[in-house]
Order: sequence, then C-alpha cells, then structure tokens
Amino acid sequence: MKHFHLIETTPNGLRTVKTFFEDMNADYKVFSSVNEALNAAEVPDMVVLLAQKDEEDYRRDIAALLSDRVYGKVPRVAVLPISLSMKRKSASVINGEVEFPLPVDKVKFLSEVASCLDIPQRRAFQIIITIVTPESNLQYSGMSIDFSETGMGFESRADFSLGQSVKTSFVTPGTKTRLSLQGEVARKVPAGLTR
Repeated sequence: MKHFHLIETTPNGLRTVKTFFEDMNADYKVFSSVNEALNAAEVPDMVVLLAQKDEEDYRRDIAALLSDRVYGKVPRVAVLPISLSMKRKSASVINGEVEFPLPVDKVKFLSEVASCLDIPQRRAFQIIITIVTPESNLQYSGMSIDFSETGMGFESRADFSLGQSVKTSFVTPGTKTRLSLQGEVARKVPAGLTR
C-alpha cells in the first residue's frame, strides 16, 4: 500500500484530497508545515503540498523539500489556492511540480498520482463474477468493475475484510473459457462512491 504525506499549510485545506485517499483506503499522514514533515524521519511514496498563498513562500517550501537528501527524491503534487493559481496561469511550473488548482478535480488528480507512482492503469470491464472465500468455501456473486496488471475491482453485496483471501472466477465472453483469479482484498469503497 502506498503511503502519502499531506502538508496542509492552511488547517484542513486538503480535506477533499483526504476524502480521495480515504475512498481508496490509502495510508496518509497530515503535517502542518514542510519542516514538520521533514522532521518526521520517514519517507513517503508521494508528497501532496498545499501551497501557501504567497508565491515566494511556495518557492521556499519546494526548495526545502528538494534540498532534503532523501525526501527530495519523492514525487510531489502541489495544490494551489485560487489566488495563487490565478497568478501562476502563465508562469512556468516550479521544479517540475505537478500543480492542481483548488477545487481539485478528483479524476485528474488521481490519474496524475497513479502516473507519478507507476500504478497500472485500470480498464473498465463489467462481467458477472463468482467470488469464493477459501476459509469458509462460501460462494458469492458480484460484478467486475475494472482490471489492471495488479488487480481487479468488483462490486458485491457481501462484506469482505481487508486482507481476506478470495478466489474470483468468470466466463470470458469471446472464448467462453472460465478464468479463476486468486488474490486478497486490498481496498474497500462504500457502495455508491465513484473510484
């Protein structure tokens, strides 16, 4: 599971980004400043920085992140307050930062995060599936949502636990061959929430 550091230079300024990560059951820690994050003595997979309103403060924060021997190599995404993003429309991006203006577009943001972290793209594919839990040998039905190189998303009325082993199977439409996949539940999203 990927670990994120969220640096909120304004209290609760990244609340929408937090909901994106919570929807994915992603692991994150929140810091109130760049210095506080650097002093945490741990290296995340990605940093999400809420830029300060003043561009010079934003530049100082980026410079502090870049100057750290280990933390400086971590991919970063910057979320810009409206006033700063309006000033920076024609400005060049600072040190290759990926910048998103507030309010943050969920699809674009998560797509950029996946791209920066080399997370395989998911392909939508809906088909009826059978889900079996090896420990109880109970059989459930569901619907696949999407597939990637590393996993499959599916919907089911059954409540599976994080880390629970499952075996899913389905019949391919073209060849009518039954495929079975062994895995474990890595994430859960409540019904009705979009990915």
